[in-house]
Amino acid sequence: MFFVNNNKGMISKENLLEQLDEVQKKKLLEYYRVKKSSRKTSNTLNKYNLFNRELAPTQKNLWFLQQMDYSDTSYNMPFLIGMRGKLDYKALHNSFQVL
Repeated sequence: MFFVNNNKGMISKENLLEQLDEVQKKKLLEYYRVKKSSRKTSNTLNKYNLFNRELAPTQKNLWFLQQMDYSDTSYNMPFLIGMRGKLDYKALHNSFQVL
């Protein structure tokens, strides 16, 4: 299991490697290997290439955390939907089941 140690989303260096299994350690090494090699080529990207842009650092971090544990819900976007009128509870329930 992968744990976040405080509300800033920071993981202590001491606990990170202890919490990773062998597959996760390999993914971590591959992530940093790719990150290191992408630094060399990122400056040569064609400015009109809209579909192959490098991810922002925060996007990379979110991708990395998701790769570590697919069931992790630590990053979510809660929101509220206001509705008026009579609510069909069964239809609402079925909608969430489909999701």
